[in-house]
Amino acid sequence: MMTDASPATPTITGKFQSVCDLVADFSADLGQMHGSMPVHNDASRVMFSSLSRITAYADQVQLILTLMREDIRVIDELVSDPMTAALMGQMERSFYGLLRTSQTAASNVH
Repeated sequence: MMTDASPATPTITGKFQSVCDLVADFSADLGQMHGSMPVHNDASRVMFSSLSRITAYADQVQLILTLMREDIRVIDELVSDPMTAALMGQMERSFYGLLRTSQTAASNVH
């Protein structure tokens, strides 16, 4: 699959990196606040519990961004260099051929 260079790709990559940086800063601030919060009454216990949930949500967002980073990288590589797209197609076909061959061989092993 050949792709045409899109002017939106650098914008998407830059915005994605900005989101990653923002979430990382937010998570660091949450961790610092959560770690230094004294729990001495009901109000502070409720606040600590809320910070714990927010920290867990932020961890999930970071996990999702980590998974998205790979897709952003692939898009960036394929749009920026048409030769890379051709090589990726060849590698993908070879990989699937190898999988088919190994599945056939594995079914005959006793």
